[in-house]
Amino acid sequence: MDISGQTYLLIALAALLGLAAALWPLRAYLRSGAGVNRRRALVTAIGCVALALGVYVFTGRPGMADNPFAPRIAALERIAQSAPMSLDEGQMLAILAERARTNAKDPQPLYFTGVMHASQGRYEDAARAFDGALRRDPANPQIMIELGAALVAMEGRVVSPEALALFEEAGRQRPDDVRPLFYRALAASQGGRKADALELWPKVIALLPPDDPRLQMASMMLAEAKS
Repeated sequence: MDISGQTYLLIALAALLGLAAALWPLRAYLRSGAGVNRRRALVTAIGCVALALGVYVFTGRPGMADNPFAPRIAALERIAQSAPMSLDEGQMLAILAERARTNAKDPQPLYFTGVMHASQGRYEDAARAFDGALRRDPANPQIMIELGAALVAMEGRVVSPEALALFEEAGRQRPDDVRPLFYRALAASQGGRKADALELWPKVIALLPPDDPRLQMASMMLAEAKS
């Protein structure tokens, strides 16, 4: 089924709305340190608003040969625990990279690294980070959803079979979560599977609040499936 330019914009909006839910807990994670409960931190990602992230990269600045990397990270960790909102994107990424290195089983540093990359439109980097996080926590539906969304963005808003498999598994674990259901319905429409689209889009519509911008796209896609 052909997808119009307006529909593509709505798909992008849907992705941004989901991403916003994942950004806010980053502040709590940075403040709490690497030992925070990973399930609690990832679960709180749902329903929150986005952080404003800077683009200036702290690490590797010229003229800082007298400031070794380890002390800089330690200094950034102290800032993260007292004033995380004062950190820029590069500083946050440096902290997350160090935590990923020193906590080889913890998915959170890679998860939040993926969230930050996705927020800046670096979807390939985001997908790599989410994939690494999922390898550390293979059954985590939140990571599955974010990895799937990054893959969709990489493919020009097309839901690939790989992304669809992630959304289907996440949906099995979270039957009332609209995001995996939304992407499954989109995959059905894009693949010309009318019966599946007619089944899934009404479920998406039922889960969305009346003021959700995704409702317009869901209604439009349902109408196309009925035509």
